[in-house]
Amino acid sequence: MRVRLYWELVIGYAAMTLAGVPAVIWTPTSISLAGRVLGIIWAAFLVIGGGLCAFGTLSRSWLGEYVGAPLLIVAYAAYSATIAALVIETGNPRPVGLIFLLMGVSSLIAHQWHLSVEERRAAREVRLRKSGDGDGL
Repeated sequence: MRVRLYWELVIGYAAMTLAGVPAVIWTPTSISLAGRVLGIIWAAFLVIGGGLCAFGTLSRSWLGEYVGAPLLIVAYAAYSATIAALVIETGNPRPVGLIFLLMGVSSLIAHQWHLSVEERRAAREVRLRKSGDGDGL
């Protein structure tokens, strides 16, 4: 399954990385209401998290998604919370759909993160078996 999704994941993670770059330069209005610093952190998490996930997927290593996916999830959670606060403050329910979209994307990223955790665990077990072969274990 991971092989079939290879390019889709690389493109998706690259898009998340690229979404963070202009967000650093031109902070979205919804984020600027929460503060410039939050906007920069959110954008940096997108750039770093997306970059790590894309690199990990390209190199077929679990490490990129293991480290990068939580950054993406936190970025989307912070953005969702900011949008929710904006909905409450303005009384305008139109952005609610974006919150559900971000929750869906976060769920997909969390799924990929769980796969990377399983790969990490399997790699660790292989490493322990190899190191234990000479010990009579």
